[in-house]
Amino acid sequence: MATPAIIGMFVSNLPAACAFWQLLGVTFAREDPRHAHWRGSDGMQIMLNEDSLAPDMGLAQNVFTAGARPSVGIRCVSPAEVDELYARCSAAGFGAVAPFDAGWGQRYATVLDPDGSRVDLYAPIPGARDHRPPSVSSDHLATFSA
Repeated sequence: MATPAIIGMFVSNLPAACAFWQLLGVTFAREDPRHAHWRGSDGMQIMLNEDSLAPDMGLAQNVFTAGARPSVGIRCVSPAEVDELYARCSAAGFGAVAPFDAGWGQRYATVLDPDGSRVDLYAPIPGARDHRPPSVSSDHLATFSA
């Protein structure tokens, strides 16, 4: 059975993108000036490619627009970690939606990477009732865990 294993993101400035992810505690390995990757303990990978690499991959460089960039969810250990990561990113100019207690039982916030891609930060609120439909688990809300 096929299993999602890699999220690929095109970025306009690789060093700036790597510095942003470092704010979230995600360190990318850089083996090439236009490519960086991160591998989680479960094998999940995120690959960052500079937009200029797109033609080498058979893609038109101008295919990437603000509406076409992916969003990523980061499952945090606690609501306090959501607040801390948001504060760190906001202080660096990347804040978007300040942390709030969502009606579905999570502490939730959104930051934007240097290209404007959403990164949602979330953690279960201890003791909160989960209001999502039974078919949607917290794992479905995240693309990977930091």
